[in-house]
Formats: sequence, C-alpha cells, structure tokens
Amino acid sequence: MIVGNPTTQPDLLEQLDPKALGEELFEARKKAALTQADAAELLGVARTTITAIEAGERRIRPSELIKLATAYGRPFTSFIRPRPPIAAVAPQFRASFRIRPEWENELETAIASLEDMLKDYLELYQIAGLQPSLRYIPEYPISGLSVDTAAESVAVAERNRLGLGDGPVAQLRDVLEQEAGISVFMLKLPDWCSGMYLYSVQLGAIVAVNCNHPSERQRNTLSHEWMHFLTNRHAAEITDESPRGRLSFEERVAGEFPNHFLMPAVGIRRRVASLKQSTGTLSARGLIDLAAYYGVSVEALLRWLEDLKLLPSGTFDEAKRRGFPIRQIQKEAGIISPAERQDLLPLRFQQLAFQALQEGKIPEGRFAEVLRIDRPEARRITRVLRPDQEAAAPSTSMVAE
Repeated sequence: MIVGNPTTQPDLLEQLDPKALGEELFEARKKAALTQADAAELLGVARTTITAIEAGERRIRPSELIKLATAYGRPFTSFIRPRPPIAAVAPQFRASFRIRPEWENELETAIASLEDMLKDYLELYQIAGLQPSLRYIPEYPISGLSVDTAAESVAVAERNRLGLGDGPVAQLRDVLEQEAGISVFMLKLPDWCSGMYLYSVQLGAIVAVNCNHPSERQRNTLSHEWMHFLTNRHAAEITDESPRGRLSFEERVAGEFPNHFLMPAVGIRRRVASLKQSTGTLSARGLIDLAAYYGVSVEALLRWLEDLKLLPSGTFDEAKRRGFPIRQIQKEAGIISPAERQDLLPLRFQQLAFQALQEGKIPEGRFAEVLRIDRPEARRITRVLRPDQEAAAPSTSMVAE
C-alpha cells in the first residue's frame, strides 16, 4: 500500500507504466464528462499536453495528478495503485456499434464505468486468492429451429434444470447470479437501452441492466440477455427495444425467450382457465393480477395471451385505444409486481469487498471506492465488520440502498 503525501514521493509515478496510467486518466476524464481542454485549463497547460499524457508520451507530475484526480472525483491512490488488466469493454460491442454508430457515444460513460467496475471486481478476486468460476453449462444449439421453437425449447429446458415448474420466477436476478453464475450490474443507461451483455474471459458472463426502467422491463431484459448467454455467449450485445430494421435470428430468439421463460404456456393456460371458471370472464382486474403474479407488464401478458390464442388478436391495442386504466387499477387495488434487487453491484462483488475489508486486506477508503459508496457509509460498515478498529454500536443495515 502506498501511503504518505504523494508530493514528497517523486519516484512513485516513475514506477508506473505511463501508457497504462494515461489510459486510466483518459477513462476517468470521460467518466467525469470533461474534455481535454477542461483538463488542460485545470493544469494550466496546453491541450496537447493532456493528449500526450493520455497517450503515455509524457509523464505526469504528482501535483498534476492530484489536481486531475480531484477533478475526476477519484482518490490520487486509485491511479497509482496497480490493478489487474482487463479486456476493454467497448471493442466487444463493435458489431452493435456498426448497426447504430451513435450508440458508442451515447453509451461511452456507462461503458467506461462498467469497465472500471470490472477491474475492481478482478482485483478483489486476486486479493482473496480466488479465481472466478467459469464452469458454465454448454450452449444450447438452436440453428435450424424456428424462432418460437428455439425460444420455447430452451426456456422449458432451463425451467426444468432450475426446478422452477410452471410458476413465476420470484427474483430473477438472484437466479442468474446464484444459480447461473452471471454477474449482473444495475447501471444508469440511456432510456432507449434496456441492457447490455458481454463475456469476459477473466470474469465470465456480464449483464448490465438499466436501473431506471420499471421492474417488469428489467426482468424482461434479464431474460433477454440470459438467452444470449445460453445460445451465443461469446457475442457481446446491446438491447434496444425500439424497431430497427431486420433483426438477426439470435436477436429474434432472445426477444421471444422472455415470454416462454417468464410466462410458461402450460401455467398460463391453466391459470387463465381458472380465472374464467371462477369469474366467468377475463376481467381487467384479473388480467392485471395475473401480470403482477408473473412479474411482467400488462402489455407483455396480453400480447402473449393473443399469441397463445387465449385472447382475440388486437386485444391490447383496442384496450389501449379505449384508455385501459392499468396504473389506476393497480394503485386502487394495491397490486404490486415483484421487484428485482436494485444493488449497483453483483452479490459476489459485494461479498469479496466485505471479506477483504474484514480481513484487513483493503483499507476503509478503498472499500468505499470499490462499492461506490461514500466514506461515512464505509466507516459505518467498517465498525460493524471490524469492531476492534473502532468501538461503536453495530447497525442492522449494511449497505445503503
């Protein structure tokens, strides 16, 4: 660990690879939404100097790094602490960027943030002396099948493998993290972007979900990204639910998969029959209840019932035209869909950070950095996990929502 005043240790930066440090500074600047001109003004240098520093062609001085670290919202030590290298995230989405070039700019901040988290994730594994488990089930072969057959066959197989029967999946994120070994991050993404999927050779399957979307949409996104993992796991993918021309076979299968996985046809048919038997019809209240039971949107349920021939084609569009008051009925009846866990980081990531703190392998400040929490919250958690460091009453809540 490097301690002390960095300005009194002129050899610190001499030990670092200037190119690697330059890349770190470039990523941090982008994440802070600052331009090279902004950084140059902070240091009182020409913009070309910042270009040279970020390219690794000019070594940065300790006093300059302190100023930039402060401006970028990062501790000085986070730049001079060596972290394990990890494959860049952005290039893995090259195919998606070819489809929509503007995506690269619109997702730049989120991708840089995810890449930074993955570096911390890998570092925590190394601190613990562990390796991520990448022993996944084999991919499902779906070539030669129709879109619907491929989606249904994989959904049925996975439900059987996980012992889910034909009922709802209460906490899909937990299933993916704890049963399938997928690391799920909840990120702030542009509204048009539901989620992203990529496969890291070091950390395995990574899914990022838009934390600003409703829970029903998040569950749909989780299912969608999971299907990419199950059938084509080494191809990175960005999910955009707006129409964008002819979709690939894999994308159409992933789009169909959530219906079969979240609302298995056998269970849906039985429950619809039960509703009709008990009330004589499919009431608006009954359908909204059923959507909440499966944790899907009312639109997704009605369109699925249309596909299954349990409702006439065009039912949802007609209900929408007539102003079907979904939210009003939900509010008045107190109908609440199951919510997914909204933690920024995967549970395994958090567990590794807590373990490292408890064993004294990372200081409190670094703990706050990796979990993306403030220092008062980190100090409170430290008092709970390491009461020998500072006497204080334990708290029942560990990480702030």
